[in-house]
Amino acid sequence: MNTLLRLLRRYRNVLYFLLLECVALLLHTQFSYTQKARIGALMNGVEAYAEDRASAMRRYTDLEGENARLVEENIALRNAHERLRYMLSRQRLTDSSASGQFCYHTAHVVNNTVSLPRNLFTIDRGRADGIHDGMGVLAYGNVVGIVVAVAPHYSKAISLLNKDLRISARLSRTGYFGSVGWDGVSYRTALLGEIPNHVDVRAGDTVVASGYSGIFPPGAPIGYVESVLVEGGDFKVAQVRLAVDFMRLEHVTVVENRQRNELDSLQANTQVHAE
Repeated sequence: MNTLLRLLRRYRNVLYFLLLECVALLLHTQFSYTQKARIGALMNGVEAYAEDRASAMRRYTDLEGENARLVEENIALRNAHERLRYMLSRQRLTDSSASGQFCYHTAHVVNNTVSLPRNLFTIDRGRADGIHDGMGVLAYGNVVGIVVAVAPHYSKAISLLNKDLRISARLSRTGYFGSVGWDGVSYRTALLGEIPNHVDVRAGDTVVASGYSGIFPPGAPIGYVESVLVEGGDFKVAQVRLAVDFMRLEHVTVVENRQRNELDSLQANTQVHAE
């Protein structure tokens, strides 16, 4: 208390001056309409700026929820599109029970590696959500991996950045088929092989899933040819720029092929008879 009193005595002249300035300003604004208008405009501007900043902060904090809603809406539209495509392909527009060949489930990546020779990632959906091993995983429609292990609420997927994984692929421009695999050099590139040497492969060619395995929808993007590394002999090898940045892998879509069991069963029976 004594310290406060000493400070007040020490700075009393400054305090008197500030008080008189406030009184003078108040009297000036009370009798000057011009000053009233200027101060009012200034206060309105300050208030508008503060409200704009507060609104921007609210929008920012709601981004995660908004993004989740957009992801769910995108999946609903993708499933609706698949149902329509399937019905059109079967000419069954009047059959409302047709649910489409592919069904899509949203998921988030909770763990991911990109620097190992055999990378995996974990998603927050499992057996309780209808996920099972062998399902394909996409990120924004692009191929990123395949589910290999499933728990009740989580699943583990083998990443495209894994030397043990090869994916049947096709060049969109020419229609020729090959396979894509990772060479372990960069998390942004992979190699496209098994392309016949006579095929014209150009930088910028789009590489997509062939659909032969039944894991991914035919035409799902994998990446884009950067350059041809090996020519001559029977096959070419090209370097492919992957469509997905695996360092930023977050929202993914798990693809279920509802006709895959039928396809696998048919192929198994065919192999038995051939043997």
